[in-house]
Amino acid sequence: MLNGQVAKILGSLSALGSAAYILYNETREGTFKIQDLVLTMVKATQSKRIRSVFLGSLLVTYGVNKFTNIQSKLVSRFAQILASFWTMYYLLYYGESPVLKYKKTLFNRQIVQKAGLTETFWPCVWLTQADAMTVLGSFFSDLEFLLFYDMEWKKTKLLSYDGVNDVCMDWYIPQQKGKVLETKDSADPVVVLVHGLGGSTDANYLKKFARAAHSNGWRAVSYDWWRLDFAEWRDLDIGINHIAHENPEAPIVLVCFSAGTHVGLRYLQESGKDSPLVAAVAVSPVQDLIEEYSKIRDVPGRQFIYKDFVNRTTKGMARRSLENDKRDDFKEDYMAAIEEETETDNLYDRCIFNSVTYSCKNHPGVNVTQTSLRGKERPKFLGTEDHYAGAVAGKWDRIKVTTLLLHAHDDPVLAYSSIEWDDVVSNKNLIAMSTAKGGHVAWHEGIFPFGETWSHRQCLKFLASVLDTHATTNFMLQVMKSAKEVYLNDDPKNYKKIPSVARIARIVSSTDLEVMRLQDENRGGKGGLGLITE
Repeated sequence: MLNGQVAKILGSLSALGSAAYILYNETREGTFKIQDLVLTMVKATQSKRIRSVFLGSLLVTYGVNKFTNIQSKLVSRFAQILASFWTMYYLLYYGESPVLKYKKTLFNRQIVQKAGLTETFWPCVWLTQADAMTVLGSFFSDLEFLLFYDMEWKKTKLLSYDGVNDVCMDWYIPQQKGKVLETKDSADPVVVLVHGLGGSTDANYLKKFARAAHSNGWRAVSYDWWRLDFAEWRDLDIGINHIAHENPEAPIVLVCFSAGTHVGLRYLQESGKDSPLVAAVAVSPVQDLIEEYSKIRDVPGRQFIYKDFVNRTTKGMARRSLENDKRDDFKEDYMAAIEEETETDNLYDRCIFNSVTYSCKNHPGVNVTQTSLRGKERPKFLGTEDHYAGAVAGKWDRIKVTTLLLHAHDDPVLAYSSIEWDDVVSNKNLIAMSTAKGGHVAWHEGIFPFGETWSHRQCLKFLASVLDTHATTNFMLQVMKSAKEVYLNDDPKNYKKIPSVARIARIVSSTDLEVMRLQDENRGGKGGLGLITE
């Protein structure tokens, strides 16, 4: 009796909590709303695999009920058979190892081997369908963070490239007891996080990644970009260079999500070898956001849920851009665009046209149409041709930082097929990693979509592997530098005893220095390794 009452009370509290969260979520930008959840559940039932398992369970339940004397309630019997069928189907077909594509350089082989990037992905048992993985997974992940975790941050404001506005770098404060946030003069690695469309530092997928980074002893900082300009990389450059200047001994890595990957990849392309980054990760990347929106709008399977989400979120981002920009000489036309346009590509283009500054303005080699037409009278892309020269597409060879691109073939928001993967893997600095399942910025696993995701682990293992390899390399080069100074100071003739650059490279890339030492001794001399280990 008492247990039943307790269960009813807990059930009521749970229902009230869920309802309160749904209402709260309706007020947030960059999140899925009630209608998105409903449409997702409807669309999930259209999955051929789910229908096959469900109908098969119905047929078996009918046969058991018709031809056996098993005594049990029909609903209970069906549930048991359905659970058994789904478990067998899941174990047989859903576990998968990721596919890795990259240039087989020695460095890349070491990174992949050390990171162990072949871990099997087992999707959350009831979120195997792409839309369910993306939308419902995001919903429950947000709910988990709201109920069980809290993370604050410390804001650092820098001067933007335009000389007027702010660049906000928000340092997440570690939750571990006794752990103090250090934003300056620390050697602890720094992870710079870049949110997706309509997101912010408060995005739960950023805070979850920051929490995972803190558990590794790393620091996490969010680049809270607010401009509705998907190719604007200069503010990110200012933020990263500031961190490097304040923490000269700390390795810095970049992790971008969804639309934020376009900003991050543009930064990597433009900064090239001058970037202070050690490594980067792009989760669910995109190479042309406006082109991708046209596919969401025009392809029936994708417009079902995501067209309205992208339109709504882009409009919210336009409002945020208007509120944060301190200049007033453009706001009337900008506000008119927000109020009049309903499609993302039209709104975006009008916002760019009416901005005081925008990325790739006056880009060399691009003919920009001079027009007196404004508002809806101006044809789309007329007078903004220079801006669209800033798409990631066609510039993959410019990236000089070791970068992992993680994508799912079933991504319902940013299609896997939209990326120029042949161009990606032709760059020795890029490693492409893909799975059949995973959704968009999701990869939830286990029974419940809570806690660390599979993608979090792969990203952190990749970054740790790059950091470890660079640390080993730097250590060996420092030893060689010291050895060279000692021998040169002792006797200039000893210069010939210093191992060659090729020899150093073989030593640094060796996975077993003891084996190298024995090989040298077997050759009858100490060689380069002997000079180092002596």
